[in-house]
Amino acid sequence: MENGKAALKNRTAKNRRAVFFSRSTRMLLFILLIASMLLLSGCGERKKEKALREEGIELLTSGDYQGASGKFDAALALYKKEKPGELEIDILRYRAEAEYKAQDYAAAGSTYSLLLSEDGEKPEYQDMKAMCLVKSGGSPADALSAYEKADELRKKKMSPLHQDVLFSLGDTLSAGSDEEKEQALTLYRTALDGRTTGTENDQIYAELTNRIGMIYYHQEKYEEALNCFSKGAADDPDGKELLFNEASCREHLQQYQEALDLFNSYISKFGEDEKAEHEILFLKSRLQNGG
Repeated sequence: MENGKAALKNRTAKNRRAVFFSRSTRMLLFILLIASMLLLSGCGERKKEKALREEGIELLTSGDYQGASGKFDAALALYKKEKPGELEIDILRYRAEAEYKAQDYAAAGSTYSLLLSEDGEKPEYQDMKAMCLVKSGGSPADALSAYEKADELRKKKMSPLHQDVLFSLGDTLSAGSDEEKEQALTLYRTALDGRTTGTENDQIYAELTNRIGMIYYHQEKYEEALNCFSKGAADDPDGKELLFNEASCREHLQQYQEALDLFNSYISKFGEDEKAEHEILFLKSRLQNGG
């Protein structure tokens, strides 16, 4: 009798374990199924994200910048994680380019700011942020700050993009208040301080010297301006604007014969020019009248 009770208890325990394991197995299978579905869903969204990226690049290449930007936005919307990955950073770069080419400079500037926060301090991001601020009519002080950060990251080395930002920002500051004009002078002088040798660099620095000279010229500081134009001409002997500006300076300084010689040299080098010919007639008249 006791043996029968023991056998019954064993069978009951086995049945309970079987039921438990059966439920555990079903639960595990259910969890695996859900995980698989989520994984497949994630893979599907990843494929869509990549496909939208490719579509955006095609539109960007074809010149449909707004359409491209829309594709990049749709691709980024599929990414659910807080921190963007390599693919998302790549898409953000393309989106910034599309926004900039669409002349939506405020949007492009925001995207470059996002790239700076998510992909680290990179000089090209700071340069483009500065350019977007200039083109959107943003704060010149903020644009100058972004340019200076890019300059520091580049260790004062010039690049085509950095040069474009330098000149665009300088134009904006030069057209502003007296304080901003002084900032433009500082900007150009700082770039000159980091000069290196080479024909291409000489032309860049001749342009910088010319720009400094033009600020002095418009302030009627003709001696300082003349000094700049003369230095610039030494770096770029074929500089058309430098030669014209030097001649104009000498005219304002009442160095009429020197100015006439320079304007004649200008015509000889670069051909007929209405403004130069007008100045030549004026100077000849002054000299004939004992000016």
